[in-house]
Amino acid sequence: MGGPFTGEPAAAARDADRIDVFAITPEGEVRHRWWDGRRWVEWETIAGVPAGPTALSCAWSGDRLDLFVRCDDGGLHHRALPTPKERNG
Repeated sequence: MGGPFTGEPAAAARDADRIDVFAITPEGEVRHRWWDGRRWVEWETIAGVPAGPTALSCAWSGDRLDLFVRCDDGGLHHRALPTPKERNG
């Protein structure tokens, strides 16, 4: 799936045609890619994640995808990502 990445990736599957994967790069960026039912979409950087991510987790709930990031500052940070409908207009 590409890399290199640090720590363990996180993944959530809404259904067989949508799987989201998140990983942290050695530079501290949180990257995201997903299976759209036909192919893996290229990695994208998630903007707005605080510096120093050390661990991450994600969860689907209905149409909502939540990303949780533990950072060097000891805080647990949350980011709600757009649904496929919101992303594609």
